[in-house]
Amino acid sequence: MGSSPFRPRRALITVSDKRGIEELGRALLGAGAELVATGRTAQVLRDAGLPITPIEKLTGTPEAFQGRMKTLSFQVCSGILYRRGDTQDEADLKKLGILPIDVVVVNFYPFEEALKRPGVTREALIEEIDIGGPTLVRAAAKNAPDVLVLTDPAQYPAVIRELGSAEGVRPETALAAASQAWMKIEAYDRAIAARFSDGLPGRALRYGENPHQSARIQWEPDAAIAWDEKLTATEISYNNILDTSSAYALASDLAELSSSIPGGATGVVI
Repeated sequence: MGSSPFRPRRALITVSDKRGIEELGRALLGAGAELVATGRTAQVLRDAGLPITPIEKLTGTPEAFQGRMKTLSFQVCSGILYRRGDTQDEADLKKLGILPIDVVVVNFYPFEEALKRPGVTREALIEEIDIGGPTLVRAAAKNAPDVLVLTDPAQYPAVIRELGSAEGVRPETALAAASQAWMKIEAYDRAIAARFSDGLPGRALRYGENPHQSARIQWEPDAAIAWDEKLTATEISYNNILDTSSAYALASDLAELSSSIPGGATGVVI
């Protein structure tokens, strides 16, 4: 992005959570970007009256295998990854006829939500593992701030305001979005690995040690604490787990101590 205003030439939008994409799409169009979208995302934008370029125009191939293959291609990844301003990369872009992609708007298949569905099968979970989404996000985050990557509808309002300003999207905004993208990828991969690596039950936490961090808990099937039940009014966090575990350990020590006192104990006040 440098010091000049950010003027996106092309934005790729493929999202499972479609909140706010109409407003974002209009802002991107207003900033001069061509909108490229896939499947249901493209239909939602078309229904809102926005002109859409189908992903097939960039890839040269149709969607296949019931949607498993649609965005992953040399053309799309090259349009994201080439280094802006690099003489050799710019020459390759022109020689290969690659169309630049300056904005990537992606959120992943809802794998963690699928984990919470009662009786969900392994086969159903497998279909909720996003392959193309994390690849596009990783490529875009690698090329920040020259490429803007958005992974959460909560990011859209600030970006819409900046797109409408004379300065355009600030490099700081793009770098912050890339940082959030790396955390999204990490949390997503961790959830998948936790489910399929050892088979232990588990779930995502409200947040990690700090509110901006993601986290996940796994427990042994015979765990003394019923982690799979609702223990607090809101979803538990990492610190709640530490507090609950410490309280359980203390109560166990007190119970053991009281049983060793002659005549027993009538009660313990903490």
